[in-house]
Amino acid sequence: MHHKLYEARITHHRRAPDHVIDQTATMICVDLDHLEELDHVSALLGFKRRRPIRLLRSDYLGDQSLALKQAVLDLVEERLGIRPSGTVLMVGNLRTLGWCFNPITTYWCFDQDKTPVAQVLSVTNTPWHEHHAYVLAWKPDHEQPWDFPKSLHVSPFYPMDLQYRFTSSLPGERVSFALDLYDLEGTLVFSAALSGRSVPLTTRSLLRLLGRSPTQKVSLGIYAHAARLRMKGTRFVPHPKKQQEPTSP
Repeated sequence: MHHKLYEARITHHRRAPDHVIDQTATMICVDLDHLEELDHVSALLGFKRRRPIRLLRSDYLGDQSLALKQAVLDLVEERLGIRPSGTVLMVGNLRTLGWCFNPITTYWCFDQDKTPVAQVLSVTNTPWHEHHAYVLAWKPDHEQPWDFPKSLHVSPFYPMDLQYRFTSSLPGERVSFALDLYDLEGTLVFSAALSGRSVPLTTRSLLRLLGRSPTQKVSLGIYAHAARLRMKGTRFVPHPKKQQEPTSP
């Protein structure tokens, strides 16, 4: 089996006003060379077949006419000038009962000798469902973190002029990454972290996914915490496209 699940804990911490989100999620880790295997794991799970839980090509990045692995490799080659020659592993949410939302989907790209080459962070914002991919040349642990500017209006509570700091493990028996957000003065304003442990991809674990952490839970949690932030007096930041719209004479 080339795939598994991660039962993960996800935390978000906003500094002002102080607000913490602590929730669980179940995400899949798939080898993009072997997606067809998903149709044969369980009657609950499908790739090309319609099942209660699906990995649907349209839920992920790139030209939908291309295989997902090709779309990822094309993006890495375009941004970094290199084309990894080996496996691409993806960790993200699955579509459950017709719904999927992926705040972040992560891809690790390897060369033929299993050396990690690049990592892609595919981010989707709320509530607009726009996408942006950050492409990072892989750094070993002792050379991390990565620092890069914010390029997508992810949350309606933060402006665009912010900077990310990101650290990541490779996906093994455990997986983890952390994403911190800083303002232009270098003050930490927000932190997010994920820590997951692997479990076999079986009918039993898929039933747990449906019962405890379907993708609907991700979306509902985001909106529930947005409502709490509004109650604490947090102001909405207009989408940059709204700010750029010309005013009527």
